[in-house]
Amino acid sequence: MAIILCYYAWIKDWFIALCGLVVLMALQEHPDIRGSVLEIPGLNFFNILLASIVLAFLANVQKKLTGWNTPVHIKAGFMIYLLVIFISILRLLLDPGDFMVWKNGGYLSLWIEYCFNPIKWIIIGMLFYCGCNTRRGVIIALGALSALYILLALQVIRYVPLSGMIDQGEALSHFGGKMIRNEIGYSRVSMAMMLSGAFWAIISTNGLSQKTIFRLGVFALAGIVLLGMALTGGRVGYITWGVVGLILCTLRWRRILPLIPVAVMVIILLFPSVKERMLMGFADISETIVTHNSENSEEIITSGRNLVW
Repeated sequence: MAIILCYYAWIKDWFIALCGLVVLMALQEHPDIRGSVLEIPGLNFFNILLASIVLAFLANVQKKLTGWNTPVHIKAGFMIYLLVIFISILRLLLDPGDFMVWKNGGYLSLWIEYCFNPIKWIIIGMLFYCGCNTRRGVIIALGALSALYILLALQVIRYVPLSGMIDQGEALSHFGGKMIRNEIGYSRVSMAMMLSGAFWAIISTNGLSQKTIFRLGVFALAGIVLLGMALTGGRVGYITWGVVGLILCTLRWRRILPLIPVAVMVIILLFPSVKERMLMGFADISETIVTHNSENSEEIITSGRNLVW
């Protein structure tokens, strides 16, 4: 697939290839795919494809087939970002400290992880900005992003059994986190956060067409993403889903606003493990009043993040 997209980027359309690259991100961390070509650090199908797309884009700019019509303030922000990255990696190379002890690959690995990787993600964003200059480009980009998150959700549903949502919340967290990490490659927390925003992103595409079958399909796909998010057992993802939905529905989709508490009640009634995960660490209110001793555990509620905060 990467070879086909490389060819397409040069022969046809670099932006379509870029959208294909975004969809392939759903498989980027999969254990069967993750790795390097010829055991060379950083040389993998994703980076090779990205480099090919960037070169194809620059070739189109030189031929004036594609415009680099990015506002000055965005270019300035991009240059400041690059400056911060280069100063940081220079500081790390001058005094690596304990990094060189546990980091395999020496200085090359440091360059790849702390210089190349942070830059490549912002480059993808800049290319997306340049490609979404027409309605067609916006629709293709939205389709690619939606496909990415749907594929991630389907993988979660594939590897985390639905029975996990009727078990104990702690079991869902432990087993779901293990399966997501081992079989998909992403962490449970990151997956929950991505899918929580992806649900509302897919819902937002509902306005692209007035056809009933299209709108029903959008809600069905959003339901798949919501199910995948629930199976992650990520409480931060649950909260983010509710907060983002509340803000969007208050500002734009007021007709959907009454459905949010209904959806929450349905999830609580049908999937007790999700409810248990949400309330983990919170003491029973009546028991707290009687004993005058709150059993709330900040460490359990925040999963240890209170130490970092």
